[in-house]
Amino acid sequence: MNRHPRGPARCPERPLAAVFLIGVVFLVLISTVTGVKGLDPLLIKAAQDLGASRLQIFTKVVIPGALPNIFTGLRLGASAEPDPLHPAGDHEVRARAGHRQR
Repeated sequence: MNRHPRGPARCPERPLAAVFLIGVVFLVLISTVTGVKGLDPLLIKAAQDLGASRLQIFTKVVIPGALPNIFTGLRLGASAEPDPLHPAGDHEVRARAGHRQR
């Protein structure tokens, strides 16, 4: 059984991944809030006048209206996370991955 000599608790990539995850979550969250605030209030008013419940308004009006912004946030978040094997990335990660140091 090949185990890392220091164990999984000392993996230096975990804090780095946590920082990137927080950044991605904030990008998606800000983009989602922007999408919800950008909805036309008349759409919500029309759904209320037609007798839709709060859950129906959320699932049938708010989420579909905010989806373009949600996907934009996901796309920004995916492109904001740097590739750990990129030349400007962490040298230790590239060394462990078998890449030659320059």
